[in-house]
Amino acid sequence: MNLFAIVYLVYSAFIVFTTERIMGVFFERRRTSFVLMLCSYFLYFALTGLTFFFLANPIINLIIYLSLLFMVTLNYESSLIRRGIAVACTYLLFLLADLLVSLIFTVFPVEPFESAGQSYLLAYPTIALLSYSAAILLRSFKNIRKNMITMPMFWVSAFIIPVSSAVLIILAVMHLPQSAAIAVVSIIFTINLFTFYLHDTLSVAFRDKMKALLYEQEKEYYFAQCRMMQESVDRVKAIRHDMQLHLAALKGYTIDNTEAGSYLDRLLGDMRLSEVYSDTGNIAFDSIINFKLRNATDENIKTDVQIFIPPALNIEVADVVTILGNLLDNALEAVEKTEDKHIKLDIAYDKGCLFIKMDNSFSGEVKYTEKMTIGTLKSPDKHGYGLKNIQKSIEKYSGHIDISHEGSIFSVGVLLYL
Repeated sequence: MNLFAIVYLVYSAFIVFTTERIMGVFFERRRTSFVLMLCSYFLYFALTGLTFFFLANPIINLIIYLSLLFMVTLNYESSLIRRGIAVACTYLLFLLADLLVSLIFTVFPVEPFESAGQSYLLAYPTIALLSYSAAILLRSFKNIRKNMITMPMFWVSAFIIPVSSAVLIILAVMHLPQSAAIAVVSIIFTINLFTFYLHDTLSVAFRDKMKALLYEQEKEYYFAQCRMMQESVDRVKAIRHDMQLHLAALKGYTIDNTEAGSYLDRLLGDMRLSEVYSDTGNIAFDSIINFKLRNATDENIKTDVQIFIPPALNIEVADVVTILGNLLDNALEAVEKTEDKHIKLDIAYDKGCLFIKMDNSFSGEVKYTEKMTIGTLKSPDKHGYGLKNIQKSIEKYSGHIDISHEGSIFSVGVLLYL
């Protein structure tokens, strides 16, 4: 094996590694095993070397090379058009590096490599280094591989730009003076690099737009859920009200039957015990509180609810559900394991500050790691469940949460700046 073959094979191996780096620009997840991926890259290395040494037809060589590149893309989860773009851009990158280095070394020959006929000793390492540097630069555009844009024109343009660039480069090298060809290749390389940057930026903008749409849908869902809970509570109230009237009327027909009258008195008394815990006009707060505490009386839970808030507050419904819903769920779960079941909820709003205080009885046993913080507090009754979600919502309003306990009383205080 002569020196040229050795240099080319080393260069080719480095190009295979660079190809793997470029694939990371376009694809986020691999779908084949690591061994199968290695085999495909080895096949890519072997067949490109064989075609270079034993086939003299450039068209056939190009077809084989592009086919091998496409085979490599099959290792990754993606659409067909994204695979085509990856193949076109990878080929363009290597073509740019190859032609640019060849033109520069032709215009500015390097001695003594040129006189000895061994310019490839410097050209191939330079091409490999330039290609790898470009691949590393492109990998900084981390949003391309996560791109969710589905518009056909976007992907068609992303495919046409590298293909047309490759054609323009070939024409420039064939028909322009060498110095002019260097300038054209450099300009095209810059344009394609800017295209990658634009692609990356558009991917971020599209993803942010999709997140905003999903967030709006989530808000509508939570608000609709709150309305449904409030309507459910209202229906129960209406049924209880009408039932009280019916039972009162029925009691008038049981004057001579003391046993039936006493029974109806007990029923009427039980129904009067039913109460609305929150009636502020704020649908989010009213619906969550009334819905969560609807069975408190039946479960012998003593409740003390004091709420002083306006009908409208500058807080997302989703955050009300997260904070208040989790606090009530935790409190209800904790009191289940106690004999003295009681929950005290205080909510007040003043001068842009919303304060929520939840006190409830619990088993009295709390385990700590090093100190009590969100995520390190652990209780046998899982009272800490949902506190991390609460913390995320609180951070949106630059708020604070304070967790404490004394004896058999567990307390959580939340302060939000609205």
